[in-house]
Amino acid sequence: MAVRERITGEVIEAIRQDRKAGMPVREIAEKYGVSIVTVYCRTRSRRPRKAVTEEMIDQMQRDRDDGMDIHSISRKYGISQPSVCGYTESPKKRKHLEEAQKRGNCFVLRNGRVMIPITPEEIEAKRASLRVGERMGLPVMQYDDSGLQLGWKVERCRVEHVSRHVVVFRRPNGRPEHRTVVELCQAGRKV
Repeated sequence: MAVRERITGEVIEAIRQDRKAGMPVREIAEKYGVSIVTVYCRTRSRRPRKAVTEEMIDQMQRDRDDGMDIHSISRKYGISQPSVCGYTESPKKRKHLEEAQKRGNCFVLRNGRVMIPITPEEIEAKRASLRVGERMGLPVMQYDDSGLQLGWKVERCRVEHVSRHVVVFRRPNGRPEHRTVVELCQAGRKV
């Protein structure tokens, strides 16, 4: 574990002055009794952060809505790509958020994800739309002969039973698959 050296502000300023004067890093480290890494860290030039104004954010959002990619936007405005993502939202996410806000039932999490709760009416409509014997595409996990997971695959499964909370499907190979009605509602959303 690395031990962080504690040095005073006067020493830091003296290190910076010696470095500007052209003194070698090793000599500076020996002179002040610090490591070479400390000298490099305390004397490296730090770019000042570019001030991003509201007008720039609006223009970046317009550029992103017009189809400009994040890399091009970051080069145009001279800021990092994560900053562009932080200041703007993708057109698909914006549309989804606007629709959710119209309905008035959305939550925006700290990471910016939009969470729309599934309503009891949506659950009831999904349950009413399921008919026993009907076939529908269902994502199921595929396994190899040794039992290792190969990944998800959509199979045409037959609805075998619909209860209050759970739907039982029959896969083409004869095995049953269980899904809750809430999972089916979530899978049907275009997010």
